Amino acid sequence: MSAIPISAQEDPTPDLSYASLREQAQALADGRITAVALLAQTLDRIARFEPALNALAVAALREAGAVIVGKSNVPLALADLQSYNVLHGRSNNPWNLDRTPGGSSGGSAAAVAAGYVALELGSDIGGSIRIPAHFTGIYGHKPSQGLVALGGTGVPSGRAADRDLSVAGPLARTAGDLSLALDLLLNRDPLARKAWRAQLPPARHTRLRDFRVLLIDRWPGTEPSLTELETLRRVEPVLRAAGATVLHPHDLPEGLLPDWVAQNRTYRSLLGSSLAQPPALSEAAQRRLADLAPDDRSA
Repeated sequence: MSAIPISAQEDPTPDLSYASLREQAQALADGRITAVALLAQTLDRIARFEPALNALAVAALREAGAVIVGKSNVPLALADLQSYNVLHGRSNNPWNLDRTPGGSSGGSAAAVAAGYVALELGSDIGGSIRIPAHFTGIYGHKPSQGLVALGGTGVPSGRAADRDLSVAGPLARTAGDLSLALDLLLNRDPLARKAWRAQLPPARHTRLRDFRVLLIDRWPGTEPSLTELETLRRVEPVLRAAGATVLHPHDLPEGLLPDWVAQNRTYRSLLGSSLAQPPALSEAAQRRLADLAPDDRSA
């Protein structure tokens, strides 16, 4: 009797990476596949995928004369604050190779910060453009949802299912370049533009001294950390020296700001719905969850 290599044995889990969304949902409901296994199959399909068409955002830049150099690095499933994956390794921060450029659009930010390219594209749900831009000292913009078409930027083509909060946007070395890129990226979705078109007005101000800046020093349910307090202490005099009008929440009329507790709860709910499978709770977290009242609505 000869042993059959594991790789040659029949996998009892069906490959649903090419199935319709309805078929995938039914298979998950029936227990024929887990969300983790389905994600693994989709990622494997992406690794084998050779795109025949440009993403809508890439096509917009090409039409404007941009020279596309290549693809930049991201973490596995775009789900981290750094940019490492087993296929292409780790992206480092060009200012300090021992540090990360952030994620998930860390490869994009590193390429711009290193001067490799003048413009990049990224995607953002919970900071994936803004965090890498902050880590590498460049400019990044998370547009309002729906302004920049996501077609061709996600899973292999065949169907579209934009997620709550998920957007695409530019990263660049100046705010002016962000504005130029965003104008090029508008109204590219072939279905949406049959119903509506976006036309952005020019920026109201171009100098920092003409802006009002609100420094938020509190977050729902937490006390500010020493690092946050030190950051606020350092940034406020810089803004004032540049001529900006600096405001704090207590400077504003009552009721002008939104309910941050309710807003944070809604955001975290939408963020959780974007995950293929919620992360496993630690034992300590499970104990805290068990101690909550049935009507508890805290974040």
